[in-house]
Amino acid sequence: MQNYWQKEIETASRDQITAWQNERLCNTVEHVYENVELYRRRMDEAGVKPGDIKTIEDITKLPFTCKQDLRDTYPYGMFAVPMSEVVRLHASSGTTGKQIVVGYTKEDLEIWEDICARQLVAAGATKEDKIHISYGYGLFTGGLGLHGGAQRLGATAIPVSSGNTARQITILQDFGSDFLCCTPSYAMYIAETMENEGSILYCVVEKKWTACIVATIHIMVAMAFLHNLQYLNIHITELIIVSKQHKIYLIND
Repeated sequence: MQNYWQKEIETASRDQITAWQNERLCNTVEHVYENVELYRRRMDEAGVKPGDIKTIEDITKLPFTCKQDLRDTYPYGMFAVPMSEVVRLHASSGTTGKQIVVGYTKEDLEIWEDICARQLVAAGATKEDKIHISYGYGLFTGGLGLHGGAQRLGATAIPVSSGNTARQITILQDFGSDFLCCTPSYAMYIAETMENEGSILYCVVEKKWTACIVATIHIMVAMAFLHNLQYLNIHITELIIVSKQHKIYLIND
């Protein structure tokens, strides 16, 4: 079954996508040239004016923006709107240097929430579901993004944030979470923690699978266990997952 949040966008033809790209690139270039001093100076140095950009093919005429540019203009030097229009700030961790600051307008957040809602709907989520969000809430963009997407969908957002794995497992079980949003490595860690605690005993995977696939399988096992325990009240002593051509079969004994 195909699920769409914004079907017109998600099923657009290549010609329509290209038309959107052409229009939006031209609008963006003109906007930043008029409102961001660094972009204007770099384009002038390269001999490029906004009128020279007519299609997506012209993107090669534009000068690069490097990470150091974002650090040199810290914190707000790359913003293309007045601060009065910025309704939220996020930033990188700054582990390799000065933090990179990003400002969002109200429209930016609405677009972001729609994109996150698309991801959830594509995975099968509906407004009837409970979305367990294990991304960090704060300056990192992850938690609030999926939170907004879940609310935009009309689903129930569970803002657990990151860390405290034992608590995560308890909430997954007690709240009856239908979807888990987190990094693949953390999904694997949750499942491994459950396995170490005796909640799930065995998981068969193939060596050729990527870490992302393995993490997905592990968490499918964990979620299947939690849901069986929560809703069917069955005590599972062993749960095995086997794959044939990436089709998943759950076997409980």
